[in-house]
Amino acid sequence: MTDRIRLIFLFYRSFAVFSGAISLALWTLAGYALNEQFWRFLPLYILLKILTNSLIWYHSRKYHAERMLFYSNKNISETTLFVSAFLLDAGLFFLLVAFISILL
Repeated sequence: MTDRIRLIFLFYRSFAVFSGAISLALWTLAGYALNEQFWRFLPLYILLKILTNSLIWYHSRKYHAERMLFYSNKNISETTLFVSAFLLDAGLFFLLVAFISILL
């Protein structure tokens, strides 16, 4: 099980900077929404993250098929990889927002 988690982190790390930058850019465009404004921002954030993660999925399948084959050989499906990466990315973003709201 730990090998599987480690491989999911390895996969996420391959595009974490890009995905994190998108999250921060969306949050910046929303005016650093905190508290009540954050709950209005959340549906748009989730929709845009689904869209951007779909683009990342397409790019990975088209240009890095050998990487997908590596994970497939390790018995991890593409769906598991991308859903796990999406949840990890969203979780890290929510932790960052929560930390900042505590500081302010």
